[in-house]
Amino acid sequence: MTSRRVGNVVALAPIPAFAVAAVVAAVLFAGCGLFPDRKQAPNVIVVMVDALRADHVGCYGYDRDTTPFIDTLAAGGLRCGECVAQAPWTAASVAGVFTSRYPAQTGVGA
Repeated sequence: MTSRRVGNVVALAPIPAFAVAAVVAAVLFAGCGLFPDRKQAPNVIVVMVDALRADHVGCYGYDRDTTPFIDTLAAGGLRCGECVAQAPWTAASVAGVFTSRYPAQTGVGA
């Protein structure tokens, strides 16, 4: 866990909250037992980007080739066109995505 000291307060970086959410999601997907035969298991990739404007991403209609990898993933998978962030800060939004709860319920960033 990364941290930095600001005066007498130790400020923790929001990366650990995301890492915990990612590990919990991976464990849930891997250990749920819905796909006992690994050949039938779906490939799930969740792509989250902080501070990326949708109007500058090719798969959302931008003319310049600024995001070729994201565009390739979107062409071969599921692209969500109408998403709403549950909070204006990353840690609480990521917790909301992986738990389907509001920030007041997860306690992340509160």
